[in-house]
Amino acid sequence: MSTADTIAPPTTKRAPHGCRCPVMTHVTEHERRRLDALAQADQRSLSATTRLLVLRGLEQLDAEAGKASLA
Repeated sequence: MSTADTIAPPTTKRAPHGCRCPVMTHVTEHERRRLDALAQADQRSLSATTRLLVLRGLEQLDAEAGKASLA
């Protein structure tokens, strides 16, 4: 039996189901250090941390837009 036969394939996916649209962005060195620190503190990958921050930002924008339409 070879090593390849005994190693189980990974059970986790690299991205959540349906995430097929990569986004490339530029950040400053300071912003990158902050992202790296957040990722390490949360024990997440850099891409997972960045995606989480994007989702939170979108939620905040939606909430602010909802408040503006109520005024």
